Amino acid sequence: MKKQSCLPLAIALGVIPLMVCGLALWLPMYTNNLRLEKFAKNLYNYPLPPSTTVIEQHGELSKVGNGNNCSYEAQQSLVSTLPREEIEHYYEGIMLPRVSFGAQYDGLYDSPTVTKVRLEFEESQTNETKSSFTLTLFDVGLDVTLDIRCH
Repeated sequence: MKKQSCLPLAIALGVIPLMVCGLALWLPMYTNNLRLEKFAKNLYNYPLPPSTTVIEQHGELSKVGNGNNCSYEAQQSLVSTLPREEIEHYYEGIMLPRVSFGAQYDGLYDSPTVTKVRLEFEESQTNETKSSFTLTLFDVGLDVTLDIRCH
């Protein structure tokens, strides 16, 4: 009889734990990336004022302070031929949904389910014929799972 090699078993015993560890690191990051994407779409899909064009969109997940939390931030840079006052009036009081962490967390501590959109004009690129501005939507995560970026 031929003697069987232990090499395939040894490889499997080495690779399987690495795959499990990789999945344990990847899955929480993937989950938070999906949350960020959904959160950012609230801003990106909000109707634009007339004569306004999107220049750039950016979403970011980052560590905030001490503890196990992350910030979710979505930004959208725009340019418009509308005067500054009309743009300010258009975005006045706009509230969009916060990051969703599931039903068990979304109503926690009677916290609001919406957050205010921040409007900031880029003075160096604004003149009588055009206004350049950025909209920002920001939230801090409650349940960041085991995402290593948030610890």
